[in-house]
Amino acid sequence: LDAMLTANGPFDIIVDDASHADKEIVSAFEHLFFDEHLGLAPGGVYIVLDTQASYRDGGTRLSHFKQLADDMQWSGTTIVSLEQLELFVAHTGSRAEAWVEAVEFHRGLILVRKRGTRTP
Repeated sequence: LDAMLTANGPFDIIVDDASHADKEIVSAFEHLFFDEHLGLAPGGVYIVLDTQASYRDGGTRLSHFKQLADDMQWSGTTIVSLEQLELFVAHTGSRAEAWVEAVEFHRGLILVRKRGTRTP
């Protein structure tokens, strides 16, 4: 997989429709979303399909993406300008704060948007 990703990445959109096992979904997401050279390009969209399987058997097992929605928030920081935002993002130790722009939950799918820029 890494050889194909190296030859063709990064990608503007990634659609995960391969596995319905939660651990595999999370593993693929962590590998492909945060690696901007092999996986998802800045400004890209990562989509996980068929999430209804995770809601069977008495509840949800997609806590990773729910936690991601919390982790992406700028904990205790007030951002009042684009310059402050870029400075904060460049210096945060949190990959979620730096790269996750939005986490959207829809019937049967999750959509995660990646920030478009990051000042080094």
